[in-house]
Amino acid sequence: MKSRKGIRSRRIVFLAFDQMNLLDLSGPLQALASANRLHSRKGAPLYDTCVASVYGGLVTTNSGLPIMTVAISTLERVAIDTLIVPGGSKDDEFHSPPAMIKWIARRAPTVRRLCSVCTGAFMLAAAGLLKGRQVATHWDWINRLKAQDPAIHVDADKIYVRDGSIWTSAGVTAGIDLTLALIE
Repeated sequence: MKSRKGIRSRRIVFLAFDQMNLLDLSGPLQALASANRLHSRKGAPLYDTCVASVYGGLVTTNSGLPIMTVAISTLERVAIDTLIVPGGSKDDEFHSPPAMIKWIARRAPTVRRLCSVCTGAFMLAAAGLLKGRQVATHWDWINRLKAQDPAIHVDADKIYVRDGSIWTSAGVTAGIDLTLALIE
């Protein structure tokens, strides 16, 4: 999307799945919406946001609130600047939708920034994208992430970590801090 002054809006795609944390999505999404509102005085929005799931339609968060999404298949030919993977689960195990993992692995090389919020790091790990990298995740999930792939270096002291083009955040609200750093 091109703005009035010739600056392109950056496409930010959030992935959604059943039982994800609502705040992992809504916090970063609101930070981007606020940046757009502030920038609207100067021109068109800086960010074009989209929430996608495997099949599209309603996805129910673990708080019970349904979120409307588009199907990831509709994004096949869409340039994505930043891909953000929220976390969340219905129990003490993180369940990664296999079709979403395959899609992330396929699209990761084409995005400028790949991000996870909280336990979203498990999806990036399942897609094979965190091997040998420094990452952050929620403190209560650190040992499980290390067990999933011992080649991942989890920094338990940081609220977010940037390792090249991959950004990961610790807990739920740390996703807002990560997004503010992306905006900066």
